[in-house]
Amino acid sequence: MIELSNDSLFIVNGEERIPLLNKGDISFSYTLKSEDIKTQERITLTPYVSHSGAFDEIDDVSFNKKSVGGGLEISLSVKSDRYSEWGINLPFNFMGKKDGGGYQNQYLFNSPYKDEGCINNYIYLSNPNGHNILLAIKTENAYWKMDYSPFCGGHFFLNLKILGQLDKVYESSRQDNHDLTFLITEVKDFDDALKRVSEYLDKPVLYYDLSGGKIGTKIRVKSFGKIDYIKDGNEIIKINEGCFDYEIRKEGVLTLTPYYKDIRGLGCTLYGYSSIDDLYNKSINAIDMNDVLVTDGNLCEHQCYVSATLRYLLRFGKNDEYEKKVLDALSVICETDPTKAKERITVLDKVQDTELPPYHVYHSKRIQEQFFGVTIFLDAYKYFKDEKYLRYAVNSLNTLIDYYQKPDGGFYTKMDWNQFEDDYSTVTCPIIPIVDMANFFKDKNEALYVKYKESAKRLADHVYERGLNFPTESIVSDEYDPEMEDGSISCSALTLLYYHNNLEEKEEYVKKAKEILALHECWVVQSPLCNAYRSSLRWWETNWEGDQDGPALCLGHSWTIWRAEADFWMFKATGDESYLLKAKNSFNTNFAKIDKNGTSYSIYCIDYLTGGGFAGRVPLRYRIAPPFPDQPDSGLTRYVWIRASETILDYLE
Repeated sequence: MIELSNDSLFIVNGEERIPLLNKGDISFSYTLKSEDIKTQERITLTPYVSHSGAFDEIDDVSFNKKSVGGGLEISLSVKSDRYSEWGINLPFNFMGKKDGGGYQNQYLFNSPYKDEGCINNYIYLSNPNGHNILLAIKTENAYWKMDYSPFCGGHFFLNLKILGQLDKVYESSRQDNHDLTFLITEVKDFDDALKRVSEYLDKPVLYYDLSGGKIGTKIRVKSFGKIDYIKDGNEIIKINEGCFDYEIRKEGVLTLTPYYKDIRGLGCTLYGYSSIDDLYNKSINAIDMNDVLVTDGNLCEHQCYVSATLRYLLRFGKNDEYEKKVLDALSVICETDPTKAKERITVLDKVQDTELPPYHVYHSKRIQEQFFGVTIFLDAYKYFKDEKYLRYAVNSLNTLIDYYQKPDGGFYTKMDWNQFEDDYSTVTCPIIPIVDMANFFKDKNEALYVKYKESAKRLADHVYERGLNFPTESIVSDEYDPEMEDGSISCSALTLLYYHNNLEEKEEYVKKAKEILALHECWVVQSPLCNAYRSSLRWWETNWEGDQDGPALCLGHSWTIWRAEADFWMFKATGDESYLLKAKNSFNTNFAKIDKNGTSYSIYCIDYLTGGGFAGRVPLRYRIAPPFPDQPDSGLTRYVWIRASETILDYLE
């Protein structure tokens, strides 16, 4: 059960008392109508700063609590009109906070839900030890807001607000509520959470095991709670039982909304496409170099369109327009004149003025950029048959191995923001191009095959020996515990599985990867929205991508594909089709960001209010965040095709 004692929350199981809060108590959050939050001093990655106060010190707000089915229902009632924004602060024991009992005892802002018009809301907080928490908000037109830490580019959660009313600057979206009621309860898993949402709100809730597919795919949709009918757009589907089969009949995002006694419940969204090959074609055809020009263009994130296009050409054949786009990019990447070299893009074939060796990315020790370059060069050689690209692939990879791989098998580099070398062994999964190069040379060049296979084995052994330790390119601080970041975890599993499936079978790798993937489930979003369902949990990318107005949950981010691909290779290693289903859903989060014209967006945003970006970089817009950025993306969003072409593509027809 949940207990509130001295303004702090606990899970109570017999003699055990598990604290839910860290670095603060529950408190009243507010701004005043007499204030203008637009003119107050800006804190980076925070749109504005609210006041807070203890409830027993505020006379015009009543605070009530009662036990509901083992959970705790909290109600606020505001009796004054002096507040512009008001709500409650819940500084949960979020992962990374000091003195939180270790990351396995801490919480992630895992699976929030909101529907059209912001009528219905719930939030699921995951916990590696299984003490998961549900917040079900009974008040319609209420909001939630995450306070993100300004430290380390917003990599940490600080405080969750449940808001009965937004500040007056959000006038176009604001509701004038005077009461706020919500439930906090412990749940076994996400299915249990949806059951509790339905019971507490007395509304039907939809869920599924598959979030989309090509036209004609039948999806088994299940409901929690009583249901009379479903609205599919303007069509009404009568339902007589808790589960029904829904056939995808059109392209794009489809919304199913349940009703009981004409009361709207909590629906789900699915994504449909005519065929996966058609979607691939639309996506490549819509690549717009103007989208790439607004980025830093680096060889990792923003040149993903190059390999995605090359793999399209290898799959479907010659296309002059696509070839020109690729060759234009390669001319910059392979520039030999140092005066024309582009930082973080060109792989310079001679010693640099920074004393970096030949065939190193120009002015960058961010080694994932060079690993992505190896993939580009190998793909370019396979399509164009130009020996220059093979020379670049070999020399670039040799530079990485000789310069950065240590005797323990790990890859290390020192970035400007750190005083020491970071373990980059799983940052963007560098084993992929190493294994690919080994396999390419297996019957062509024994020396290179042995070099790359040995490098891959040392790297895989290093990751295996690290166990459940997941270092990442984060800043170490006395203020926070070491970060347990989604990408390092998923790429650890993917590293072991990629080696096992593509180079040498090692059953101990599969066993360890299964353990890592089970842990990583806490970093996998469960909300039944096609851009969210089985997305990885990331939020700081929105400081650099999209409209750069983060932090905010960036669901369906391209790095979700690391988890998607790990699930795929686990399926191949074990034959367990539950992993194939997981892979399909995670890939679908990326497909679902492609509109009817093929245009892609870097993220799907579910936050009501974003963090506002780095102070002074972008203008702060006081609005409910739209689901997709204004700025389309033509770079990183094509990563899905690089990996899909090697894995899931032939399983989607």
